[in-house]
Amino acid sequence: MSTISKDNYCCDKQPLLNIPLDHIVVDELHLILHVTDILIENLVYECLDWDREDDLDKKKHEAKGAHLKNLTQVIRSWRDYCSKVSLWQYMKKNAQKKVCFKG
Repeated sequence: MSTISKDNYCCDKQPLLNIPLDHIVVDELHLILHVTDILIENLVYECLDWDREDDLDKKKHEAKGAHLKNLTQVIRSWRDYCSKVSLWQYMKKNAQKKVCFKG
């Protein structure tokens, strides 16, 4: 059973190790990817709801799902744009720099 306190941080179970939060390094890439996934999921559900409302008034032969199709087109164009950006060259250049960590 979980104990709920004001410092819950959306955790259901007690952690295996008690590490203070100021000793945790956040993985920014995966954090941003997770936030982006949630935002895109919310956009898809919003478009589905919007299409459901708009498609009620349309006749059988009329095109339906216009908002979801537009969102899909925007996501595809963004993906194509990102594939053209030389991100890998930027990362390769910065990976060659040596970083010294002192602890």
